[in-house]
Amino acid sequence: MNKADTGKVMDLENITWVTNQRLCDKGLLEQAKIVLKANPRQIILREKYLSEEEYISLAADFKALCEDINGNFNKLTVHFYKEAAFDLGIRKIHLPLYKLREMSDDEKKYFKEIGVSVHSLEELKEAMELGATYVAAGHIYATNCKKDVPPKGIEFLKTIVNNSKIPVYAIGGMDLNQDKLNEVTKAGAKGAFVMSALCTYGG
Repeated sequence: MNKADTGKVMDLENITWVTNQRLCDKGLLEQAKIVLKANPRQIILREKYLSEEEYISLAADFKALCEDINGNFNKLTVHFYKEAAFDLGIRKIHLPLYKLREMSDDEKKYFKEIGVSVHSLEELKEAMELGATYVAAGHIYATNCKKDVPPKGIEFLKTIVNNSKIPVYAIGGMDLNQDKLNEVTKAGAKGAFVMSALCTYGG
């Protein structure tokens, strides 16, 4: 490891990539090939600006890419569009809380994993009651995505972890800095959700 790599996370097994096509200089699918070979815990195909039809088409391409590189598509998690998951046979989904409220019990039974982003203890409790299997809590550190909103910090993360019956992941301002990952895992998080740093990740 050279000096420039000091403190950089080298193992992505506890890292979830939250995609953002607009941040990928190489193009999303080309970047996905690089990230998939680094074996992240999962990839959440976010791309929330796409229409449902566009999203399903992209998710189909991602599913094929995961099968080609990893031999299966178990690392792929659909975001927002449950219909894409149903159409493509993908059984992992990540949702904003209001979308989970809209999901029927029968629809929930289809999924092996249901993730929800939470920003308060009240949202955590509701997510658990509605059947979430894990939550992403944040935002923990300052992030350009929410420049005008102060980060909630490690104490907030500890509160969520201490009140959760399901796994908690840290989100917001997370990158590939090992010190940050150590800090959130010491607080009880199972890992971290990373966007920007993996959109430009070079392996």
